[in-house]
Amino acid sequence: MNWLRKMGARGLLLLCAPLIYFFWYHNRPLPQPVENEQLFPGVTYTRIVERSPRPLIYHVVQIDL
Repeated sequence: MNWLRKMGARGLLLLCAPLIYFFWYHNRPLPQPVENEQLFPGVTYTRIVERSPRPLIYHVVQIDL
């Protein structure tokens, strides 16, 4: 415990920052899916959100030639 006092606040922050980031990354909410949003004439954007077996987001851009 004596080594922890010597490190001070900066050292404690360096030790805790990866844990805080890991917790935030795995518990953040997923964005809402977007279906067929027309960006420009002939260009359609779709966002597909999967929750199982793990969070996954597909971004699909369709170009009508």
